[in-house]
Amino acid sequence: MLTRPRPDREAGVTLIELLVVLVLLGVIGSIVISVITTGLQTSTSITNRTEAIHDVETSLQRVTREIRVADPLFISNDPHRELAVTIERGGQLQLVRFQADTQERQLLQLTQPFSDDALGEIGDPIGPGSTRLVTDLDNSFAWSTDPDAADPQPVFSYYDAAGRELECDLDEDGRPTDAPACRSILRDAQQVGVRVVKEVRDSRPIDAHTRVAIRSIRYRASVS
Repeated sequence: MLTRPRPDREAGVTLIELLVVLVLLGVIGSIVISVITTGLQTSTSITNRTEAIHDVETSLQRVTREIRVADPLFISNDPHRELAVTIERGGQLQLVRFQADTQERQLLQLTQPFSDDALGEIGDPIGPGSTRLVTDLDNSFAWSTDPDAADPQPVFSYYDAAGRELECDLDEDGRPTDAPACRSILRDAQQVGVRVVKEVRDSRPIDAHTRVAIRSIRYRASVS
């Protein structure tokens, strides 16, 4: 009597078992990819923030170094965006102007050699000037009377000897509504505040600011 051989179940796997294995591999693979992707994103975010912090610190050091040795410091008609200092280097007088370009969102440094007349004032330019990028800016320059509006973030601010901020009446663009009155107020400045705000992708913004004591200050309607 012939008997049918029993199938050897250990010789292979069924289709259902194969599908279960594939599903498990897919789930595990998705978890691994998710962990790797999250790690790469975190690493990139940390790198971006570290680079941004370094850029902001370097920018503040450059601006404050020039302000610290300035004699005198000039205030323009747009004092929260623009500041000029006179510096003597190698026997040559330089006018160094820091200017916030609100359209390009940049802080620029414009340097121009000048002659020095008998009164110690800035004379005529004696050579070509130069312009360099200090840093990108994300400062807000919108002034509003709405108490719920975001606070403005001026690049330059001014303080008296006691550390009190000197404030002028400003329009919605952050410019003085009365230039002579603002001139009278800012003449008492003994310190200059410098503030740089920089957005960082996938992270909170960097908002860095510092104050610098100044030697002397003068007001000019134009420093160009």
